[in-house]
Amino acid sequence: YHNLIKLVSRAWTEGHYMRPRTDRNELEKYHEGLIVCSACLGGEIPKKIIQGQLIEAEEAIQWYKDLFGDDYYLELQRHEATVSNANHEAYPLQTIVNKQLVEYAQKYAIKLICTNDVHFVNEEHAEAHDRLICLSTGKDLDDPTRMLYTKQEWMKTCEEMNTIFADIPEALSNTLEICDKVE
Repeated sequence: YHNLIKLVSRAWTEGHYMRPRTDRNELEKYHEGLIVCSACLGGEIPKKIIQGQLIEAEEAIQWYKDLFGDDYYLELQRHEATVSNANHEAYPLQTIVNKQLVEYAQKYAIKLICTNDVHFVNEEHAEAHDRLICLSTGKDLDDPTRMLYTKQEWMKTCEEMNTIFADIPEALSNTLEICDKVE
């Protein structure tokens, strides 16, 4: 917990560039006791996979695995948009990233977890979240260039996650393993 607080504080006070950031040097200093996941499509490794930089993605995975050991997990997400005014590009990209992460998990003996990129509590809050994004980015709801989420980013129940990831039961159980590690 103390190392997490140090990293967050330093990111806000010393690493801030548009938003708080932490570099690898900081992670090396304050990694003890942290549990780390590979992140959503905006994370380092998924971005490299999407850009076809597979060698760089593997190098990054090895770096995190070497630093965090069994406290490093590869994170799978599935946000399939089901309404018209949502981001329909994320799910196909997640499918590509997930396939590659499953291969890397086997190759490097890294456990998979399944997560939902939570931005709001309940499904009913998707529209409010949409409006908040418009406000924070200075865009109108009818602007075709505005940022769109899939509207799947609510805190899903255990049953919902079990349905979404029924084909990867080990990722579901590994997710619970993290809960057991947290003090």
